[in-house]
Amino acid sequence: MMNNLQNFQIPAGEPLWLQQIRQTGLQYFQQHGFPTTRQEAWKYTKITSLAEQIYHLPTKTQLSAQQITEHLIPDLDSYLLVFIDGQYQAELTILPANVILCELTEALTRHPALVQAHLAQIAATEKPGLNALNTAYMQTGYFLHVPAHIRLTKPIQVVFLTTEQPQPTAYQLRNLVIADTHCQLTLIENYIGMGNSNYWTNTLTEIQVADYAQVEHFKLLQENQAAYHTGSLNIRQFAHSQFNSHSFALGGRLVRSDIDVIQAAEHANCELNGLYLAKGKQHIDHHTTIEHAKAYGRSRELYKGIINEQGRAVFNGKVLVRQDAQKIDAAQTNKNLLLSEQAEIDTKPELEIYADDVKCAHGATVGQLNASELFYLRSRGLNEPTARSVLTFAFANELLEFVNQTPLRHYLRHCIIQQLAQDPTILEML
Repeated sequence: MMNNLQNFQIPAGEPLWLQQIRQTGLQYFQQHGFPTTRQEAWKYTKITSLAEQIYHLPTKTQLSAQQITEHLIPDLDSYLLVFIDGQYQAELTILPANVILCELTEALTRHPALVQAHLAQIAATEKPGLNALNTAYMQTGYFLHVPAHIRLTKPIQVVFLTTEQPQPTAYQLRNLVIADTHCQLTLIENYIGMGNSNYWTNTLTEIQVADYAQVEHFKLLQENQAAYHTGSLNIRQFAHSQFNSHSFALGGRLVRSDIDVIQAAEHANCELNGLYLAKGKQHIDHHTTIEHAKAYGRSRELYKGIINEQGRAVFNGKVLVRQDAQKIDAAQTNKNLLLSEQAEIDTKPELEIYADDVKCAHGATVGQLNASELFYLRSRGLNEPTARSVLTFAFANELLEFVNQTPLRHYLRHCIIQQLAQDPTILEML
């Protein structure tokens, strides 16, 4: 089956092992093609328009330092990597000491053995999705290796900026993170679309969290209203490790985010939190899987959605407990707020349990703004748009409480309020 990527080719001259990985991905995609609604995991997400569009390689764009700075998180003291239209901006990089942080293609040259040992070892190429296409045509992305016992006191901010392009463009971004034993880090991926051009970002991030390591991962989606974003986050945890994921989907015409966590050793702990806002004709889909493969694992999951106008959202969260994974403690919650009669949510929390000594729970809710609370605020002098904005933000604010970086929390708060406010004066009140 042919793909829709114009002029995308497998690079020549790469190591044999990498060529083989790419060929495996290409062969799988040629056999299976784009996912369709006939597949259970894509039942509610139709990507025919994405599959039929011809996408080209991007043209290089020059941005001034001021233009770039405007899209960084204000007042955040962080290490920094910036990509503009898939091009790594080396002159903007701020690197931590004793840590390998660079573009993936640079890592292939400088640290080939380390990359070979981990690349495409966590994410399943055979998964019915777009991992295979990314594996075949991965262009660029970042590589991060935090050695044992290194604790980064500042977060790492990675910004992917997409500018206005003369024709539809595609970006196959691949990121690899190796967190060694007893290390600690915070990682922020921020995807931002400038202008209104049609583009497609297909990104895949693999993270290995070694024994006793702690990784905090943020993913901010601020693509433009004509953009497609398909992203896969794949994590493998080992003994006594901690992994926290925070997803904020605030933009994009069609967004599909997959998060797959494998707890491959005992006493692993993970938390997945997410907020998605869909309005207009946006479609935002989140699929999560937490696989408890060994005993004494713990997982917590909270996703909230706010859907307005003709927006549509999908949430499918699955907790899988293997036969040998006794003493598991898992809880999953999905809450959704519908703000219009045309808004739609398809939610499906799942538990698949093959062990008999576990504590697992899941639940989902769908509702509207509380009429009594709305009446109370109106009786205190707020007009209806302001009252609705206050209640809607209160619903979303729970997710901000998990953000321990104060500048990042303020930045997200401002972005969310701008999205939700029906009354401009709400920015001064909240």
